[in-house]
Amino acid sequence: MRDILTFLDRFYKCSMRDECRIYRNMYRNRYRKELLIAKQKANCDYIKGASNKMKAMWNVINSKRPKTSKARLNSNLAANDLKDFFANIPVALINKLPPASHEC
Repeated sequence: MRDILTFLDRFYKCSMRDECRIYRNMYRNRYRKELLIAKQKANCDYIKGASNKMKAMWNVINSKRPKTSKARLNSNLAANDLKDFFANIPVALINKLPPASHEC
């Protein structure tokens, strides 16, 4: 199935005809659906064949999750530093404003 899709893709790129593009896209969608079904079946077979089904389920779930870094950023900021920074923003903005004229 993959070989046929590769052939159709190359054929479309050579010919650039609309009917080739439509056929290639239809076949690509079918290929993707079949691939999804095959992956789901493989996951089901893996879980059914496992002696510890709960662990097997979590292995499948974790294999689909993005990998996250466990490294933590070292920061010397304290809660009071953040509070002071954000509390002083309005004062700094007001000081940057030009003096208001009260003439009407």
